[in-house]
Amino acid sequence: MKGVQKMEKIFFPGEKVKWRFTLIELLVVIAIIAILAAILLPALNKARERGHMATCMNIHKQLGLAFQQYADDSDGYLPKKKDNNRPSGKQHWFWILEDNGHFKNPVQDLRCPVGKVAKRNSNMFSVGMNLFYFYTWRKQSRIPKPSVLFISGDWYEESQNEGEIGFNWRDGKANNNDTGRKPLFRHMGTSYENGQDVVGCVDGHVEAVLFNDFPLATSPSALQKRISQ
Repeated sequence: MKGVQKMEKIFFPGEKVKWRFTLIELLVVIAIIAILAAILLPALNKARERGHMATCMNIHKQLGLAFQQYADDSDGYLPKKKDNNRPSGKQHWFWILEDNGHFKNPVQDLRCPVGKVAKRNSNMFSVGMNLFYFYTWRKQSRIPKPSVLFISGDWYEESQNEGEIGFNWRDGKANNNDTGRKPLFRHMGTSYENGQDVVGCVDGHVEAVLFNDFPLATSPSALQKRISQ
């Protein structure tokens, strides 16, 4: 028979003619499916990552509004990482925002999807404050360049101990050997170094920054260096 036989006729006594795929045809179909999967899966993973990033950006946007509302109600001052004058268990910045009515449910809502994946814990608190700069009350109008100072970022604690819930990098220690609290770099990257972290700045805008760019404005002295550039 000329050409490629697409289907094979199989005859059995007392039965109607049945059409079945040949082994070669099945292998061709499987190979096509495998090729399509290899092409589409990376695109699907990127789309999922973009969705996670969009969710985290929205969290930081809402948190930025809460910080602004707090400043409006507090003579222009932003909350600090911990207020020891408050009742025990309610001293950290997120409880301060909640008790003042500026962020309703921080424990439930301050969760970045990428943080959940990284720690395999759907209940993980994974958004934190810049603890090194906001160790004290800061008046918003006195911050020289609010568009470059990070006030919030994706973050998680290895021990999952709530603690102060935030990152605490110091000048010159922006590397994996730093013993301080690190932000969570997992967006759109396969490793810590080439990933991105979603951060919120004092002026309210939100952006995704790379590992090497992150420490430029996390502390007072680093901020001053960046402003003078």
